[in-house]
Amino acid sequence: MAENEPSSSIPLAEVLRSANDLVVAKLIEDWALGGALAAIYYLEPFTTYDADIFFIPADKGLTAGIPGIYQHLQAQGWQVEGEHLLVREFLCNSLLPAD
Repeated sequence: MAENEPSSSIPLAEVLRSANDLVVAKLIEDWALGGALAAIYYLEPFTTYDADIFFIPADKGLTAGIPGIYQHLQAQGWQVEGEHLLVREFLCNSLLPAD
């Protein structure tokens, strides 16, 4: 994965590839794109400033495997700012679905 570089476009391919990599690494069971990026499928395109990824954690413990997920993505060049993940300065939110 490319290092974090400023970009005027959404690095959507990298976001989706990384989500699939998390499944292959068995850190998550499955994922879905949510929020504005998902809505664009049904609506006219508009500007968004983040990607919302809903996932089913492989680790059912208290942390839901978040430390391992963050370590995996950081090894691929992602940055962590608080609870947020960034790829090429594009914000990604990782969200757990309610049971």
